[in-house]
Amino acid sequence: MRRRKPTERLFAESLCITAALILAAALISAALGVESLPVRWTTIALVAFAMGSQTSATRQANVPDMVLPQLVTLVVHGLAHDSRLAGGRGERSLRRRGIVLALLLGAAGGATLSTYAVWPGLLLAAALLALAGTLGLRTTAESAPPEVL
Repeated sequence: MRRRKPTERLFAESLCITAALILAAALISAALGVESLPVRWTTIALVAFAMGSQTSATRQANVPDMVLPQLVTLVVHGLAHDSRLAGGRGERSLRRRGIVLALLLGAAGGATLSTYAVWPGLLLAAALLALAGTLGLRTTAESAPPEVL
């Protein structure tokens, strides 16, 4: 994740890598179930590696308000600290509210899906990550300067 690339490109590529790892975890748990300990640990390891690589890419890209390990705490703190009520100017409050809403919706959706099985939630997450990564790659490719031959 520490490669020298434009931030947008690095972040889009990391989303695709994360999607591939989450997809692998979804397929393994769908095919084999998560009842056996080796399959459960393999699924957990793939998801953990995916999230670790995403955290690394986010830190390398220096994305504002997206320091994942402390994400919710920092976002909620930022909302409160920068609010007009606290004497702030309300900067980035719309983005921060969007982050909190996305986290809540994702948690609710994942919890709902996981009551039936683990793999549908993983599959949905992989699909959303792949979509975001693909859109990011297309956007960076369209905005890249033409190559000189």
